[in-house]
Amino acid sequence: MSLLSKDNMRDNRIEELWKGFFVDRQVHAELVELFAGGEPASDLVALLDRRLSKLTREDIRSSLVRARATFDFPAAATPIASRPAPEAPVPLIAQRQESSIENPRVVPVTEVQPRLSSTAGKRQPGKPRVSPEERRLHLPDMINVGRLRPGCTLVASYFGKQHRAELLVDGTIRYRGQVYNSPSGAGEAVKIFVHGPGVSATTKATDGLDFWHTEDARTSEVLSLKEIRRRTLADLSA
Repeated sequence: MSLLSKDNMRDNRIEELWKGFFVDRQVHAELVELFAGGEPASDLVALLDRRLSKLTREDIRSSLVRARATFDFPAAATPIASRPAPEAPVPLIAQRQESSIENPRVVPVTEVQPRLSSTAGKRQPGKPRVSPEERRLHLPDMINVGRLRPGCTLVASYFGKQHRAELLVDGTIRYRGQVYNSPSGAGEAVKIFVHGPGVSATTKATDGLDFWHTEDARTSEVLSLKEIRRRTLADLSA
């Protein structure tokens, strides 16, 4: 009932807690998927490979296969009723996840963010808008400018598992022995493999450029194909 007090209603505390819960739930789902067992996420392996120069990628991959991690997002410990009234910015208690793989722990970190403005109810900007010029680019274009390397591995996380495909020299994609003309076609094939041939059209529909990730051949960053396409347009426009 303390959430309904005048101070907490004025501070928008209920909305603050709900937003924290909504964000934590999404972050938790992604962390669980990263450590779901089986083949570890390639972007996680690449990150640790850059940080652990004395280990090989195979050592890191094998360690992640053995890892068992749990993640907890406890509510802020400060009682709501006892919080001092804010003057200008509203302090929000965030949770920084520091995991040692076998013994993850949560460390509270105080971050100061500005109070929500009168535009808080409006739609927030999301992913960058895809331009018509981007839509005209395809995987062969990304290969030609050197952003994709033929023979590289494409990776997708779906239903807690890592699915791998191979980019061929002509821009087609080989997944489980079959060749597909587009990333979306290969992504749909993953969903058919997971759910069976009776999968609904809604579930099967896939934005393949968001679905598949691989290394940018120029920077070695693990990115979505959509982000690599965006960089390709920048290369061609330079």
